Amino acid sequence: MTPINDLIGKPFVMGARGPEAYDCWGLVREVMQRMRPGLSLPDWASDQMTRQRHRDLMANQCPVFCTRTKSLEDGVLLYSERAGHVAIIVNGWVLTARRYTGVVAQRPIDYAQGFSDLEGFTWRA
Repeated sequence: MTPINDLIGKPFVMGARGPEAYDCWGLVREVMQRMRPGLSLPDWASDQMTRQRHRDLMANQCPVFCTRTKSLEDGVLLYSERAGHVAIIVNGWVLTARRYTGVVAQRPIDYAQGFSDLEGFTWRA
């Protein structure tokens, strides 16, 4: 089991990489590094990160580094191109960083209801 309780409740800040705040990619990177220490993950943050820039980066990079899956196992990334948002499944929960709520854990079925184009990816490396 990957410990995540210390992440829940952290605020959302676009471009944040922790440990005090995260955006969705920063949170995914943190969790993946806890799950697979030493895994080298790209960092798509910048001080000028915007929602559109984040969406563009994820749409172009996620398929390059990942393989699509329908599995809901730990470590699967859940990505919505329309929303420009990514989350990760850990310990059977979807861990996500959202703009107004910060880091929360949701049941996969509850999380999926908010997205019409949700796709699952597993990290190749």
